[in-house]
Amino acid sequence: MRYATFSLSHDASPRVGVLAGERVVELRALIGAQWQGKGPLPSSLLELIDGGPAMWQRIASLAENTMRQGQPGPGSYALDQVRLHAPIPRPRKNVVCLGLNYLSHMQETARARGRPERVPEVP
Repeated sequence: MRYATFSLSHDASPRVGVLAGERVVELRALIGAQWQGKGPLPSSLLELIDGGPAMWQRIASLAENTMRQGQPGPGSYALDQVRLHAPIPRPRKNVVCLGLNYLSHMQETARARGRPERVPEVP
């Protein structure tokens, strides 16, 4: 199951969608009616992640069953008709990474810091 955060040209509010080939199907439109009585449907990917494995499996199963039934209905959009957003626009923590993932970058970084060029044992 591949998920996306997206919005529409006429409505900038972010939505959670499921990618299906060259389309994105809004999660609420896809399984909203089947979800009733199971608590609130996640309105962001962060809420979906927080829901845990049981929720992930229920949503994936419902979405796959609905998509297997055929033609995309309301809430289904061609990818070129939507604006894709960062999957998690506001992470709870800052993520800072420094990659020395190729030799010339490692050498350049070492020279810039006046340090000896040494290939790290781990990334």
